[in-house]
Amino acid sequence: YRADATSFSGNGNVEFRNFFLEGRAAAIRWGTPLLHVWVYVLGLLETAANNCQISQEAGANDEQIAIWDKAVALYTGSEARESGAHGHFIYTLAQVECYKFGTCKKEERAPVNSNIYDRFADGKRHLLNGNCDKLVGYVVEIKGLMTVPLVQGVLRAMYAMDVQDDFQETTQGMGAAFAAAVVPLVHACSEGNADLIHNDLAPGNAIKGSYEVVRHALERSYECLGIKCEDIGGLVDVRAIGYLKWAGACKGVSPVTTTGSVVYDGGNQDGEVNSNIPAQVPMQSESGSGTGSRNKIAVILGLTLGSLCFFLGFALALTCNKKKTEMARSKGNTSNETNAVDPVSVEGSIV
Repeated sequence: YRADATSFSGNGNVEFRNFFLEGRAAAIRWGTPLLHVWVYVLGLLETAANNCQISQEAGANDEQIAIWDKAVALYTGSEARESGAHGHFIYTLAQVECYKFGTCKKEERAPVNSNIYDRFADGKRHLLNGNCDKLVGYVVEIKGLMTVPLVQGVLRAMYAMDVQDDFQETTQGMGAAFAAAVVPLVHACSEGNADLIHNDLAPGNAIKGSYEVVRHALERSYECLGIKCEDIGGLVDVRAIGYLKWAGACKGVSPVTTTGSVVYDGGNQDGEVNSNIPAQVPMQSESGSGTGSRNKIAVILGLTLGSLCFFLGFALALTCNKKKTEMARSKGNTSNETNAVDPVSVEGSIV
């Protein structure tokens, strides 16, 4: 990130101190791969490409090849797992987002990772042969592909907060970290779009943010970022073949089919797809007022009233039982007094 690419909103600083411990922990967890590893990988690739020696001499680019290999290792982590489980670096992140956004099936390699690995291999081959002219182009393509999971993470976090009413600090911290990573890239394309994303996802602002605003700000920047609608996809409904409401991919891109290919369903530019697909969670109305909050209030009131009725009924039952017990004891005492024999009266009758 160059200095002139991070001059938005106070030089691009994100005030994570606005979070409490949970939000800060989430920001650290996501910020480590997004704001450190991601940038370092790209920096290594650019260093290798810029220092490539145009030479057929053996070993001329050994140092650059070592730097290139280091970038590949850092991108991947200790092991490339298609499942996306037990990993924290960019490769694993791309795997997780791929499945959530319907661009691949579970347990198969994300197209983003496959394309990046192809360019890793091609770039190393050009370094070995001293063909430096194409290296910069490969790095630009890799940068665009590496941006895909960043965009997906921003969309997923904003959707959770705005549509699903998930305002946990862990979600806010995640969204702020993804936004801090992607906003400088968007800023290089459009300062206005970058400001929209930053303002809606900065720590403390996300609870008032708009998924639609963030989504369209990103989509307007896709071409400049070097990505396409089919790279991003949309948030899928895990219970149905389709997207969650208002979370479809742009340009009518549908989730991968059972054959693993991306298809087009003729949806509009806003990504609206089959409306009969059930949503995974309660959704907001078009005006932006969420039904999720009203449903939660109704549930809380129902549980409260139900609990009060239960305890009142229980107390009434105890009171009635106590009265019945006292009445039974009173009748027993009266009966005993009536049946008792008075010795004096008996003696009088004998006399």
